[in-house]
Amino acid sequence: MKAETPRVQPLTLEEFRSLSWTQFGENVPESQEIKNVTLTWARHPALMESQKSYQRYLHAGSLLPRKDQEIVILRIAWLCRSEYAFGQHTLYGMKAGLTDSDISRVVEGSAAEGWTEFESALLRAVDELHEEHIISEATWCALSDRYDIRQLMDLLVIVGRYWTMSVMLNTLGVQREEGTPAFPYRGQ
Repeated sequence: MKAETPRVQPLTLEEFRSLSWTQFGENVPESQEIKNVTLTWARHPALMESQKSYQRYLHAGSLLPRKDQEIVILRIAWLCRSEYAFGQHTLYGMKAGLTDSDISRVVEGSAAEGWTEFESALLRAVDELHEEHIISEATWCALSDRYDIRQLMDLLVIVGRYWTMSVMLNTLGVQREEGTPAFPYRGQ
């Protein structure tokens, strides 16, 4: 089910810039693009601020290769039916090296033609976490062939984070920005 309108109205850019300055001492340049997800988070400033370092780590500090992260995020966004997250991470995934075909195959899952054995294991891990709330022993072993324990922990956290983001985006009715791919993405 997709919300056609926001349940929670995002702040205006002017309101967001004012909030950023008065509450956090941050000057947001006029030229900086602010996404609807951020403008919506800003309705709860303490929550928005508390999750920033977590998000920063996942985007810049995670030990998983960016391409792997985007496969995982796209899959959990698809399973949660989060059009906003799927659309945003379609764009991020392409920057990380995913092709139109890769992104389309995320929808099909781990059995789709064209995935490497490891990529199939990544997708299976997301499915298992979503459905069973645990990664099976076989999938864990397949992932352990390439990932160390810290990477495996990052994988778990990324799936959990983007499950949370997906249900937040869906429930609050955060709307896609113009030019963001629609859901489901099927290539050009």
